Amino acid sequence: IVSGESIIMIMIRTELFSDDGSISRQQALVDLDMKIAQTMKKFASGKNEFCSKIADKLYMYTSAGEYTEPDAEIISDKLYSLINHIVMESEYLSNDSLAMCFCRFSAENFDYSDSISRLGELMNCKINLLSE
Repeated sequence: IVSGESIIMIMIRTELFSDDGSISRQQALVDLDMKIAQTMKKFASGKNEFCSKIADKLYMYTSAGEYTEPDAEIISDKLYSLINHIVMESEYLSNDSLAMCFCRFSAENFDYSDSISRLGELMNCKINLLSE
């Protein structure tokens, strides 16, 4: 780990407020999942970046480098724009079906579990605000 290096983690949650279990909707969500995966794979093309689906409707982008807080915000905004475009193209989802949060952590003594927990708390707050 290089001194001053940080880790950016971006958590993305889709399909926030739906209980529609129709077959056509489920197929559309599988298609959406594939499109999001392809987009994130292209977005995370650098050697210090990776992305994954960590749970149903929950995705993670992570990057290590010498990032400032404004850098992290710009990266998060770019990824949000790309994913939001995919969501808006879906006939089953709307722009309130997407939530994203990010944190920048010091790479020194980085703890993955604590980081996921912190992002989860931020995500829950964001979803609560959207539901009001």
